[in-house]
Amino acid sequence: MELLKNTTDLIGLKDKNIKILFVLHSQSHIEIRAILDYPAFESGYDDDQNCHHEGI
Repeated sequence: MELLKNTTDLIGLKDKNIKILFVLHSQSHIEIRAILDYPAFESGYDDDQNCHHEGI
């Protein structure tokens, strides 16, 4: 669990309401699947103009 805590600190997960569902450790990367404990808020922006669907 300590490795997972260090990983979430490294990628910047600071929201305590994020529930980690699945962790896959491979040779080259770690895959983490998670959900929010609450519905995400609407940003009010049009996806085509402002949101480029970029990751972290």
